[in-house]
Amino acid sequence: MRLLCRLAAVLVAVICCVLAVAPIGGLAQDIEQPDVVATRAIVVDALTGDILLDKGANEPVAMASLTKLFTAFVATETTPLEQQMTVSDYDLVGEASMGLSSGEVLTFQTLLNGMLLPSGNDAATAIARNLGAQPGDSDSQATERFIDRANARLATLGLYNTNLANPHGLDAEGHYSTARDIAAVTLYALDNQPAFRATLQTAEYEAEGHPITNTNRLLGKYEGLIGGKTGVTDNAGYCLMQVAERNGQRVIVVLLGSTPDAWYDDAEALLDYGFAATAIPGAATRYGQISFATAPAISAPVMQAVDGLAVTDAGPGTALVSQTAISGLPRRSPWLWVISAAVLAPASLMTMSQFQHGLGRESARRSRRQPGRVAVAAAGQVVYYSGDFERRTQQLDHVEPATWEDNAPNYRFDETTEWRVPVDHLNRRRGDDRQRYPAFSPSYGGD
Repeated sequence: MRLLCRLAAVLVAVICCVLAVAPIGGLAQDIEQPDVVATRAIVVDALTGDILLDKGANEPVAMASLTKLFTAFVATETTPLEQQMTVSDYDLVGEASMGLSSGEVLTFQTLLNGMLLPSGNDAATAIARNLGAQPGDSDSQATERFIDRANARLATLGLYNTNLANPHGLDAEGHYSTARDIAAVTLYALDNQPAFRATLQTAEYEAEGHPITNTNRLLGKYEGLIGGKTGVTDNAGYCLMQVAERNGQRVIVVLLGSTPDAWYDDAEALLDYGFAATAIPGAATRYGQISFATAPAISAPVMQAVDGLAVTDAGPGTALVSQTAISGLPRRSPWLWVISAAVLAPASLMTMSQFQHGLGRESARRSRRQPGRVAVAAAGQVVYYSGDFERRTQQLDHVEPATWEDNAPNYRFDETTEWRVPVDHLNRRRGDDRQRYPAFSPSYGGD
């Protein structure tokens, strides 16, 4: 009876588990992924990093002005908002602009807003040139220095499918990214850079004579929208990044290669799907996860000391690194040396014994090779070569003495016997194979 009761209890527990899981499975089947026009798209749960939708999200393509998200991330990470920056003719690259004029001096905060809100190419170039400049650089060299720094920083986050050729996103050879990398840098910046988030959600900004309006049409219209970024070029098509937060859930969507009629509809459909998928854990398929290795910001002009290393600024872009004493390191136990000695001593003795044995054998051989001494061949089978180098054998039943000066044939007995060679062999150059007589080398039995 007890056994039946236990079996019944187990059965009831199994049924309860099945019923508890069944609704989630049903929801997973009911939530259909949206059919978007964009050629590449991704939806990410920004709280867990789970990828909820993946449509070619790892395919590198042109990303237009979504490039400015990378520029903003790298710049904001190490630059005070109040830092002053100059504007030059080089910065006025055309296309989308915040309306800069050569010779202006503005704060980084103003240029950051001018880059992200109206997608100003001039602001993006001014930021990159100012932050990359070293004494003696031309404007293009300074900008390229910033781009190199940005690519290096993105690599530390594992964003290997992104390569920047400029700070603004105009079509250029070797300038590409993926929907995943764009979502990843947005996720990381939102978590670590308050100024990044504050700028994205700004609708209007005016400072230093520049009134700026955000061109993101979903801002203020889509419930819970934090902000986003637009981008359009011939190669990239219509591109968007949008991030929203509802009921404790945060969703990031990125779409690339959409059309002017569909890009905002695509973004809303992807956001809706993201919130539906995160409403109940397990309600939708996961396509991996975005995660980051801990890595410091890359800031060329700032030199910071590291425990055990002394960093000395030796000029623009140069630092001297030297080792210093490190305190507080754990000391190794003295018993470690005792144990090591006990383990290694027997092995050392065995090695020495073998070495001495081999040394004795070699000494014996050397003594037999000195002129005037007698070499004794043990009785047994003898292998020798006649004058025409024909191999012959002979059985010896007696001890046969021979001196080094003998001109006898070349005998080889075993590893304890000596070769007998002509006297003039001693005068020939050592190692010259053409002078050897006969045309083969002696052997001592594998020694």
